[in-house]
Amino acid sequence: MKIFRSLLAITFAILTLFSLCACGEDVYTVKELSITLPDDYVEMPSISFTACFETVDEDDSEAVLIIREKEETVFNVAGKTDVSVEEYAALVIKANGMGFKPSQKDGIVYYTYEKNDLFYLVTLHRSEDCYWLVQFVTPSKGLGSTDKYFKYAKSITFNEDYEEESTI
Repeated sequence: MKIFRSLLAITFAILTLFSLCACGEDVYTVKELSITLPDDYVEMPSISFTACFETVDEDDSEAVLIIREKEETVFNVAGKTDVSVEEYAALVIKANGMGFKPSQKDGIVYYTYEKNDLFYLVTLHRSEDCYWLVQFVTPSKGLGSTDKYFKYAKSITFNEDYEEESTI
């Protein structure tokens, strides 16, 4: 009976540990963009961004800030109609007064910077007729690996059948 209780206690402890550590994922959709994030992200209202998702955990706060730009806007700024994602990244960096070049990892164009004790990993993407800037923001203090942000960025897909609603 003691062995049974011990095994039951160990099983219960393991199940409790897994339930505390397990973090599910959800697919969040913004216009034609879909991204897979942990399910503790909540969409927040934003005037400055196309979408804003934040974690609600005060101890481990993170945000994903998304900006969608129509290609005509990017073409006008670039002065040409054939703008690669890398060129879009360079335009964004220059417009923000930063003096570095974008990088690539696993096919993702990105750059990073720190400001006001926050770390930003910015990924850039292209859908059929839009450019997308997706910022992963977290406190600089205690920043570990950025692998999870690249995992999130790699999960981004575009629904090319998306049709924007008329604003008339």
